[in-house]
Amino acid sequence: MSLKESLDTLEQRLEQLLAVLETQSEENRKLRQAWQDSRNECTRLRQKNTTASQQIEGIITRLKPPVSSHDG
Repeated sequence: MSLKESLDTLEQRLEQLLAVLETQSEENRKLRQAWQDSRNECTRLRQKNTTASQQIEGIITRLKPPVSSHDG
């Protein structure tokens, strides 16, 4: 194999590796965004759950009969 052929082969291989790197970088970016979106959704759902729990506790409190304080 001549030097030119070796350099051409090396150049092709480098171009292939750069294409893989670009693909992997884009996939990594998308995965990081999806992960952040999932974290944001988790936070939103936890807040929603807390609000719902507080509302349910308020309803239960209002539904409980008043405590009677007479002695029998």
